This record gives sequence, structure tokens and C-alpha cells, in this order.
Amino acid sequence: MPSHLNHQVLQELPTHTTRFIGLAAVDNEKKLKWLYAFNITPCCSMTSKELTNTVGPVTECPYGAEECNSQFFYDMSSSPGQQKRSASENESYKARKKQNVNVSQESCWFCLTNPEVQKQLLLSIGDHSYITLAKGGLVQDHLLIIPMEHVPASINLSDSAEKEIEKYKNALVNYFHDQEYDVIFFERNFVSPHLQLQIVPIPKSRTSGITETIIEFAASQGLKFTELSKFSVLKQVAPPKKSYFYIEVVVNKRYSGKLLHIIEGNFPLQFGRVMTELGNPGI
Repeated sequence: MPSHLNHQVLQELPTHTTRFIGLAAVDNEKKLKWLYAFNITPCCSMTSKELTNTVGPVTECPYGAEECNSQFFYDMSSSPGQQKRSASENESYKARKKQNVNVSQESCWFCLTNPEVQKQLLLSIGDHSYITLAKGGLVQDHLLIIPMEHVPASINLSDSAEKEIEKYKNALVNYFHDQEYDVIFFERNFVSPHLQLQIVPIPKSRTSGITETIIEFAASQGLKFTELSKFSVLKQVAPPKKSYFYIEVVVNKRYSGKLLHIIEGNFPLQFGRVMTELGNPGI
């Protein structure tokens, strides 16, 4: 981790050091990432003595002033056309997205036959589905119900798997109700090879009018949700060959709202995460 002097470049500040962190390449196929933790103190809040204090061997900055005046990772002086992906890059990006949907069971992160499945997160395993803690959950009890069947959406489930998942949902609603929580279930049938039914508990004190709040928030993002009958069945209303985002809001153990958005083009993949923050501020 070498340190370099910056006095040749930043004339307006006292001579100070910059640390360069070099990390080796990782295997993107296995979704590995490097993690480095450090504290940052802005220069404006440091004294001249603190700025000029050096630790360890220090060398001159390897870049000249002309090189350092432009952004290293992203050249702000480039034209808008240069900043956009080229046609070939767009085709490659689309191909990768399509490939993500056509993942085989052997390499699927949610199929229990995959030896890479993180079994330490499993809570319950049924005959046709299982419950697991969400990796990087929104809240402490953010859960997933995942079918054994390698299907992308709940409308593709077999009858036996669908019945078992409904039993799991009812059990979780009763459990969270006793803990003073209501529940939001949601499913994103878009760029996902294996169905993941998300379960996010919401404190009862924050669920008043939450269905309307979700609809208004979605509209602010340019998304139109249709409010379905509380007795509707998703398989009967969702187009069989269309992607969708589906939400069920359960308040006091009763359906407060069922919302469906048919995805025609692009869709913000983090919509579910942001949406549930409406009921759990601060997460």
C-alpha cells in the first residue's frame, strides 16, 4: 500500500500524502468481491500539521499535474456520446442479462442441489419449498420463500408447491402478528431465473395507509400499479408471457392490498428495497 506526495499537483493545500490500494483481480463468475475498510477524514477538517504528517515510506506522486487534473476513473471532459455504451457494449450487456435469466439448476444460487447454496441461512425446508434468511436483508427478519422447482415466477408453480407456499405465508403472517408486525410480500418476475418471494415485516405502527403510499411512490417513479381485488389469484390475472412486479400487503392478518405492475420495458431492480423502506425508515 504505497503512499505518494501530492505537493506537485495540489498547490493550494499543504503537502500531504495519498494512499494507493492495489487489489488483485477476483473471479466475477463466483461473484467474489474484495472488501477493504478504512476511515476517511476530509482535508478541510484537518490541520496543516495533520496534513503534512507522514507514516511509512513516501514517494513522489507518479502522475504529473496534467494527468491528475482529469478524473482517473471517469473523464468528466468527455462528450456525452463517449460516456454512453457503444452499440457492441449494449449488445453484450443485453446478452449477459438474458444469460442471467437462463441459469441452469446446477449453477443457480437458489436451487438446493447447488453445493454453493448457503445452508447456514436456511430456516425451514418443506416438501416443495423452503424458507431462508435474506442475504443482506432489509431488516433483521427479512425472509425469502423459495420453491424447490427451478421456475422464474409464482405463476409457473405446480399446484403442490403453490399450496405449500401459501401455508408458509399464513404461518409467517401469524408469527409476525404476534410480534406486533404486519407483512409485505413481493415478487419481481424480471431478470431472475428462480422465484424468490420476499417477506418483509413492517411495524404495525407504520402500516396505516401503506398500500396507498406504495401506489403514490410508484407513480413518482413512473410506475403504474393496478390494485387487484383482495380475492384475486395472481395466476388468473397476470399475463403468462409478461414480466411483472407483484405486491401483497397483509395488515392484521388480512389482505390490505394486492398490487400488480406489468413490466413493458426497463424496471428499477431496487424498487422492492426502496419501497419497503417506506414502512421501515432508517434501514
